Amino acid sequence: MIGVVSDEMSNVISNGIGKGSVVLITGASSGLGRAAAQRFGQGGWKIAVNYCHNREGAEETCRLVRQAGGQSQAIGADVSQCVEVERLVAQVEREVGPIDVLVNNAGMVLRQSFLDTTVADWDDCFALNVRGVFLTGQAVAKAMVQRRKGVIINIGSIWSQVALANRSAYAASKGAVDALTKAMAIELAPFGIRVN
Repeated sequence: MIGVVSDEMSNVISNGIGKGSVVLITGASSGLGRAAAQRFGQGGWKIAVNYCHNREGAEETCRLVRQAGGQSQAIGADVSQCVEVERLVAQVEREVGPIDVLVNNAGMVLRQSFLDTTVADWDDCFALNVRGVFLTGQAVAKAMVQRRKGVIINIGSIWSQVALANRSAYAASKGAVDALTKAMAIELAPFGIRVN
């Protein structure tokens, strides 16, 4: 997955969006989000490092971005909540700059059997993995539409295509992300926005 995201980021960087541009990466306090932030940092980007609970991790990501040659700022927000997403996007646009690229990375893996998954577990998984992508994507796309350009990268999973035991809610949520990404791509393409 890191290789695929790196390829898409390389495409973004080689297609006229580059040094000094702004990227918002959700869930960037560790893992794939941190790796994406470092990759954009190498291109001299300004990176808004979103986190929900792990501020220390977000600050470490910011340090690694600066070490790689980029600029960064950690901004806390729960992307499954509409009001927090609106605040996050407004703060990034105000303090970092207009968002050129959004990486919808925030997510959770629910390792639980289908029979043991509760409605609350299911709802929590979908709230972050799907509603978070929808809310953040929509908030950022509204500004991108006005500028007639932008890139949105939604992080999916192989488990949306390949069955694995004890991942029913996670697999279903990532299947929803796949479908949402295709719909976003079709609707936003006329405005110069690429969604992958």
